[in-house]
Amino acid sequence: MLKNELKTNSYLENDHDYMVKVVVVGDSGVGKTNIISRYLKNEFNENSKSTIGCEFANKTIRVANIKIKFQIWDTAGQERYRAITNSFYNYSKGVLLVFDLSEHSSFVNLEGWLSDIEKNIGKEVSILVLGNKSDKERKVDKVELDNYIKDNSKNVKSD
Repeated sequence: MLKNELKTNSYLENDHDYMVKVVVVGDSGVGKTNIISRYLKNEFNENSKSTIGCEFANKTIRVANIKIKFQIWDTAGQERYRAITNSFYNYSKGVLLVFDLSEHSSFVNLEGWLSDIEKNIGKEVSILVLGNKSDKERKVDKVELDNYIKDNSKNVKSD
């Protein structure tokens, strides 16, 4: 009986064939929220505020008649939220690790983020490292980035 009751509640019905949780992490101010906003709504907010804790949104796409629902978690990058951010990794299938090309310290801090990912999810998760703010003066050069990816290729996938 409970099974039939659950089926009648539209908010519990599956509107997808698969669900994939993706966590977006990186230092504060690297542009995580605007990347998500651009992807979901094609919007950019120059005056966006820092995320407090975590926010999430969904986007369903269709690939070869299969509906895949992405649950995208936008996490706070400030150090004071790091402990709670670690709990958001649970059940993640992918991580978007963002750094600011115009802020070298955010690139240096990738190592700490990778360590958190490995501790909380393991090595079986797909990780995409994204250098953001390419419209600003670059403080991370391509050679340094290429070397980093080469050194971390067992953990990091790049295109």
